[in-house]
Amino acid sequence: MVVLSPQSLIGVESLPEALITADAGEVVHVNEIIPLKEAQKILEKKLLAMARKKFKTTTAIAEALGINQSTVSRKLSKK
Repeated sequence: MVVLSPQSLIGVESLPEALITADAGEVVHVNEIIPLKEAQKILEKKLLAMARKKFKTTTAIAEALGINQSTVSRKLSKK
């Protein structure tokens, strides 16, 4: 993508509307078709890993992911 702007500094106002109003749900990128269960496992592992880096306790991870703390503990122990 190339962004052109008459100003010397390119700001948010110079970006295409689609980028400015992009929905948070569009963060996940899909490159190929795989079985849904496999995709769910991959996404779950990535989310748990990200949450584990950001939060110190399984309670905080559970709150961020909207699941029970016991579920977080069980899923982390399966690694």
